[in-house]
Amino acid sequence: MIRTAIVGTGGIAGICHVTALRAQEHRAVIVAAVDVDAARAEAFAAEHGIPAVYTDLHTMLREQKPDLVHLCTPPFLHADQAVACLDSGAWVWCEKPVALSLAELDRIRDAEGPAVAGAVFQHMYGSGTRYLPTPTGRRPP
Repeated sequence: MIRTAIVGTGGIAGICHVTALRAQEHRAVIVAAVDVDAARAEAFAAEHGIPAVYTDLHTMLREQKPDLVHLCTPPFLHADQAVACLDSGAWVWCEKPVALSLAELDRIRDAEGPAVAGAVFQHMYGSGTRYLPTPTGRRPP
């Protein structure tokens, strides 16, 4: 069973991330919710049946040892949080934008090892991508 945690308990976490994880209940369980706003984290956890609540990412990582962390926080926090998760051995699934600069993205990449980071990009297979040029400059059929 993949032990997951959700960091940031705002709208996108409840609307999309919990729903996606619940659809995978046969292989994933949400073990913790993290938010700097303790009351919001408590309410989120109660609403979604999440057993542990934290206001500090590092404490959660140390105590829960999740396999996967969903980062649903503001973008300016993503790089530091992703690196902390990767350093703890947890894989990262990050809302967009993953980073605010190429330097931050490099930090995340450099922290990858056995654990890796991925990013939400729900339109990658949408019809709009048919109009992006390929590396050769030609459009795909």
